[in-house]
Amino acid sequence: MRRSVAALAMAAALLVPGVAAAFSSQSGQNVTVPKGETRAGTFFAFGQVVTIDGDIDGDLVCGANTVTINGTVRGDVLCAAQTLTIGGSVEGDVRVAGQVVNLNNAIARNGMVATQSLALGSASRVGGDLGVLAQSASVNGPVAKDVYGAIDSLTVASTVGALNLAVNSLALTGDGAVTGDVNYHSEKTFNLADDKVGGEIKRTEPKQTAGNNEEEAARAGLAMRLYWILASLLLGLALVALAPKQIKRVTAKMRKRPGATIGWGLILTLLAPILVILLLVTVVGIPLALLLGVLWLVAVGLSGVLAGIAAGEWFVERAEWRSRALLWATLVGVPLAAIVFSVPVIGWLAGLVACWWAVGGLALTARESRDS
Repeated sequence: MRRSVAALAMAAALLVPGVAAAFSSQSGQNVTVPKGETRAGTFFAFGQVVTIDGDIDGDLVCGANTVTINGTVRGDVLCAAQTLTIGGSVEGDVRVAGQVVNLNNAIARNGMVATQSLALGSASRVGGDLGVLAQSASVNGPVAKDVYGAIDSLTVASTVGALNLAVNSLALTGDGAVTGDVNYHSEKTFNLADDKVGGEIKRTEPKQTAGNNEEEAARAGLAMRLYWILASLLLGLALVALAPKQIKRVTAKMRKRPGATIGWGLILTLLAPILVILLLVTVVGIPLALLLGVLWLVAVGLSGVLAGIAAGEWFVERAEWRSRALLWATLVGVPLAAIVFSVPVIGWLAGLVACWWAVGGLALTARESRDS
């Protein structure tokens, strides 16, 4: 696994602009950089638990169930985790995704967060913009520029530059203030005190449609969801019927090493389009670029179904349905995954992590097949 991560790290160092030439990588159940230790260049860390108590003299790329960063990162942070906490300072940008994200120190540049719950602590500070896709977010530390994105419920208890949001609940509490404009898209109107907003307040109301049109739109949306659930189920059943052994190998890898597969998937989904573009530019690499692009699209397209089957296997094991277990896992897991993916915000996050999970599982399984 260490050789695999090192290969990905080298590919990233060669292909991604701005990534330092020097890099190091570590993977396993628990990945730790002890306090007082410094990793030079870009550091790649994948496992169940990643703890960074030392310093990273470059960028940090990580994927795990739990990520805790207490040391200083002198470059960017690009991480995905179920629970992610940054307690150390970051001298570059932060781009993270997770179920729960806590930011408790200074971010010198910009932050981009996709999460169910975001907490920006009172000791934190964002030197640039903060982009957020979340169900709930509390901003208790200052943001120098704009806070933008889509947030179901936002509480601001510090100074921010401006607000540009789609939001269902917005409150300025305590020392919360906006030095610039507030532009929000919502069905509701929020009472924001004039002395807390330095610029203009502008609300954009969602377009209203007639009752019949609303009913037709609702029926069309339901029909589309049912179509995708059925289409995903048929695709899953076809995969299980045509290649049961291969599917079981991939899903077994996904379930056995979720941290590693999510980390692999994160890197591969980011690097593949870049590599395709670079190959297209060389002209002679166009055939390889087309092949790589097709493989990448197929992997991403199958990711939701594979994640559903893997989740279904977990359920089937606990229900002790041993007879035709893979079939039952598909019948249970794939429709359930399709339903979860259709939920606003949460579904998008779940689909993103599921994509990384499945793409990583495919990559690890393919590598093992090649080496065996």
